[in-house]
Amino acid sequence: MRSVKLIAVSDPNGMIGSILKKIMDLCGRTNCRVAPAGEPLRPEEVPYLLLAGTGEFADAAGKFQKYVAPYENQKGSPGPNQCFVTYSMEDDRADYTVKNIRRSPDGQMTFEIVGAGVIGRVKRNSGQAEFVEQALAAAAAAMTAGISFAEVLDALNTMPLQAESVVPT
Repeated sequence: MRSVKLIAVSDPNGMIGSILKKIMDLCGRTNCRVAPAGEPLRPEEVPYLLLAGTGEFADAAGKFQKYVAPYENQKGSPGPNQCFVTYSMEDDRADYTVKNIRRSPDGQMTFEIVGAGVIGRVKRNSGQAEFVEQALAAAAAAMTAGISFAEVLDALNTMPLQAESVVPT
C-alpha cells in the first residue's frame, strides 16, 4: 500500500486549506491529503506537515516531519529532525514574505511572494485582501511539501476565482 502524506491545516474558516488543496490538485500531487488539523489519521497516512496558526505547532511537537507557521507567532520549536518554515506579511526574517501588494482600479490584484533566492508575481483578475495572506500560507506549505516555486505560482495564477471567496467565520 502506498503511503499518503497528511498535511494538517489549522485554519478556522477553511480558506487556507481550500487554497492549498487547489494548489496540490493543480500540481498533480495525489500523494498528499489536505485536512483540518486534529482530524484522525487514516491507516495509510503519514503525518507529514502541520500548517499552524498562533503557536499551535507547539502542541503537536514531534508528531509531524515539517511545520509551517506565521513568523510573528512562533512559540516553542520542533525537534532536531524536523523542518520549521515561516511566512509573514510584514517581517522579512520569515522564510516567505509578500511584497508589493497592489489593486488596480479595475479590481485586479497583484503581489509578489519572496523566498530564499526566489521571487514571483501572483496576478488575479479579482481578489479579496484576505486572499493574499491565505495564499502566502498555502504557498509556503506547498513548497515545504516539495512543490516547486514555479508550480505554486502557476497554480495561484490559474486557480478558479471561487478559491478566493472568503467564508464568514
